[in-house]
Amino acid sequence: MCNYVFGERLKKDGITIFGLLNIPWICKIVTYGEAVRIIGPKKALYCASYPHEEANKISLLLENMFDIPTFTVPNFLTLTLTPSN
Repeated sequence: MCNYVFGERLKKDGITIFGLLNIPWICKIVTYGEAVRIIGPKKALYCASYPHEEANKISLLLENMFDIPTFTVPNFLTLTLTPSN
């Protein structure tokens, strides 16, 4: 999808795309579709990036933003093949 939207700009403009396995916080639904209560932060985050060479930089940035240890995974497929709710 990103390739479709950004096309050649991904490489030409040096755009980095990243994704997380899950959101950084454990949340509980208060009102379905409207409100949640944040219970607390996750113990760790996992991210993938394109290009993959930027993964460590993105990981450090996310770790500083959320104050949660962040680890890189090999690719975006790794983020999607996980059972989650």
